Amino acid sequence: MATPSSVSEALGIAIRMEQEGQKFYADAAARMEHPFGRRMFESLVSDEKRHERVFREMAEKRGVRPASASEIDPRGPAVRVSAIFRSMADKLSATVRPSDDDIVVLRQAMELERAAFEFYNDTSRLTANSVEKEILRDIAGEENEHYRILDDTLLYLTNPTEWHLKEEHPLIDGG
Repeated sequence: MATPSSVSEALGIAIRMEQEGQKFYADAAARMEHPFGRRMFESLVSDEKRHERVFREMAEKRGVRPASASEIDPRGPAVRVSAIFRSMADKLSATVRPSDDDIVVLRQAMELERAAFEFYNDTSRLTANSVEKEILRDIAGEENEHYRILDDTLLYLTNPTEWHLKEEHPLIDGG
C-alpha cells in the first residue's frame, strides 16, 4: 500500500475521506424509506463530521495545514480513497432510487465502512507517531462500529425474528 508522504498529506486524505463519507451517508439517508434506517444514516453523518473535526484539530495542534486535494500525491492512497467513494456513490446513484429496497443501500454502506476501516487501520500501522497511531486506531474502531451498526440494521430489516432473538439472548439464557 502506498503511504502518505507527509503528515499534511495524511491529514488531508483523512479529512477528504470524512467529507466524502458525510455526502454518501446524507444521500443514503435521503433514499431510505424506513425511518429507522434513515435515522441511522443521519447518525453516521454526525459521526463523520466529528471525525473531520478530530483531524482538523489534530492538524491545528501540530501546526500542520492539511494538504488540499491538489497537493495530495495522485499516485498515493488518495487515489484508492477517492475510488472507493466514487465507486460507492456511482453505485448508489445508478442502482438505488428513493423507492428501491433499503437493503441495497445498507449493503453498499457496509462496503464503504469496511474500506474505511482498512484504510485507517493500515495507515495506523504505517505511522511512527504514537499519537497519530492511537487516533487512527480509534477512528478505525469507530468505522468498524459503523459496520456493526449497519449489519445489525440489515438483520433487523431482513430478519426481525432473528434480530429479536439476538437482542434478547441475554434475557433468554439468564446472562
